[in-house]
Amino acid sequence: MMTKNDDSDSKSDSKGDSTDVNDYIDKNAKLDWNESKFKKLKVGKDSAKSIMKTYCKASDAQMSGDDLNMTYSGKDYSESVYLTFKKQYDGTFILSHASGNFPTDAVQTDDSYKSDWTKEQFDALNKGDYSNPSNGTKLEGILKDHPKASDADYTISTVREDEFKKELTVFYNDFKSEDGKLKTVYLLFDTTEDGDTF
Repeated sequence: MMTKNDDSDSKSDSKGDSTDVNDYIDKNAKLDWNESKFKKLKVGKDSAKSIMKTYCKASDAQMSGDDLNMTYSGKDYSESVYLTFKKQYDGTFILSHASGNFPTDAVQTDDSYKSDWTKEQFDALNKGDYSNPSNGTKLEGILKDHPKASDADYTISTVREDEFKKELTVFYNDFKSEDGKLKTVYLLFDTTEDGDTF
């Protein structure tokens, strides 16, 4: 009778990480990530093995060429972490990109949201640009006139060690809106240099 050591990889080269996606998946995995845990990730340094040891296996994974993609899913689409690893010359998978979607308490949400947006209000918004997002209308100004949204979440991502980008998405949806009110408003906010002002 043969037994298999749990620490071994089912399809491993003589060295390097497994190329069997099933070695990276646990269908019962619970999302146990938040922003502070996410910010401990080190692009270019963390391996798939070290992340699984620290957190757990992923809810899902795919292999594509030299890329390994791992997904940690929460109870809905607004809670998830996506990790991409590149296979190195020694066969190990090292983190190359990470993004996480998390619920936010920066915006109050209401499932029974009633539209309070007019076309004039929407047209008066200032759009910031990539080089200077602070040119855009700030979230705090929007929330004065539109304090509750139908949904909101934020994404944090990294492609370089210790560099993180945050974006906040706010949805105002009311498909039965009264005349003169917009049915849908979708706003995407970047952070300014301090990382806290949307």
